[in-house]
Order: sequence, then structure tokens, then C-alpha cells
Amino acid sequence: MAKRNSQLTELLIVAQDDYLTIVDTSAGQSKRISVKNLTGAPDFGWQATGESHSFSSYSSTTKIGVVTVPTNATTKYSVGMKYRISQTTGGTKYGYIIAVTATTLSIFFGSFTLNNEAISTPVYSTLEAPYGFTMMPASYTSDGYLRFNGVLGKEAAVTSNNNNVIKQTGFDFITTPGGSGAITKVVTFPKTFTKLLSLQITLNGVRTGADPAQLSDLNNQFGPMLIAALLPSTSQFTAAISTPLGGAFGAGERWAFTYEATGIV
Repeated sequence: MAKRNSQLTELLIVAQDDYLTIVDTSAGQSKRISVKNLTGAPDFGWQATGESHSFSSYSSTTKIGVVTVPTNATTKYSVGMKYRISQTTGGTKYGYIIAVTATTLSIFFGSFTLNNEAISTPVYSTLEAPYGFTMMPASYTSDGYLRFNGVLGKEAAVTSNNNNVIKQTGFDFITTPGGSGAITKVVTFPKTFTKLLSLQITLNGVRTGADPAQLSDLNNQFGPMLIAALLPSTSQFTAAISTPLGGAFGAGERWAFTYEATGIV
């Protein structure tokens, strides 16, 4: 007689080749599925797509490949996600998703080539550095103030890149005229992207009466504030800071922020 679930020995460590029973509602049958195909485990940081992907096109000039996927991909994938597949020619390959339609993904493969052959074990990730990802962007810093070991100091530009994917980080601040509850500033990237993949902005603090020269100049004990990166493009974005409680900024305040942008050049 079959055992109840509560009578089974508990499995504490899951392996890729372990199987689970699942009901395939489209076929009306009970089937099995491996943990690897269901979750991507134990490839830490990766998620199995659980679907078939196939070759559509590849440009050796732009290093962009297009794969066909089941509809509707726009509800599952988004620009900036990492992507990994395996092919007979070239083995494991990594890339960035740069465009999504209902049935296609456009992938920037960098030094990898998408071959016109079967695609196996497609997985994706929203993490910055999923396990094994080999297309980490090189650091490209601006010639403006940067946060380095707790000091705002000048850094030389680093122009090297990895597979044409670079990361640009910078520091800036907005000087307030006073009397307004919202302030903005257009920030230009030191190097223009051909495709912006991600952009993050962080509010660091405020100084009154003088430009900040080091992080200790900033008062980071302040009330509720909102900061956002608006209208991002391949060359710039608009930093917007506001007071959510209907207050107003005082005159001469320097509100400082850092940003990190990743993209293709």
C-alpha cells in the first residue's frame, strides 16, 4: 500500500536529477519533471524557463541573437535580465536580454555566438551576478566625484570594457533654490550607450551652504525623501528629488546622489 506524504522520509538537499510528480493539465496526465527543469537548482541565481527556445537569427556585427519563445514573453521576461543557454557548438553561452516581444527575445551575446542549431537548458536571472555569469561589465567611472573608501574624490576614467558591456558610476548633487518641494537635474553619462540595460540611483545626504568634498560633509539623517531617475536614455537621465509630505527645500541645500548605469557600447 502506498505511503502517505507524512510517512515519507524527508529530503533535505535537492539535486538537479531529483524528480517531482506534476499534473500536465493540457494532456490530462500525471508526469514527472526534474528539479533542474522546474527551478534551475542548484544553479544558484538562475531560474529555469520551463519552456522550449529555438534559434531565429543572429548578427555577427551587432552580436545580437533572436530566439523564439512561447507567447506571451512580455509577462515573463524584461530588458536587462541575464540569459544562459547551451548549444552543441560552443557549449554554454551567456547574454543580456535587450528586447522582448510576445514570441521573441533579443539577446546581446558579446563574445559568444548564437548558432543556428538546437538550444538546450535555457535559463534566466534577475540578479546582478548569477552563478557562473561571465559577462560582468567592466567599471567605467566618470571624471566627476565618486564614492571611494568613504571619500568623495576624483577618479580617472576607465575606458576598457568586457564584451562591450560597461558599468558607469557617478556622483552628483542638486543645489536647491528654496521654496520648492521638488528639484531636478539632467545628468549626462560620461560615455554614451547604444543600449541602456539598467539604471539605479541612491540619495546619499545633504549639505547646506557649500559643495560637498567628502562623505563626512553630508548629513544623512533626514526625513522621508523620494528620489527617482526619470526619462532615462542612452546618454542621460533626469534625477528628481522631492519631499513627499508637502514640505519645501531650504535655499542653498546640496542634495547628493550616486548612480550606477549598465549598458552596451
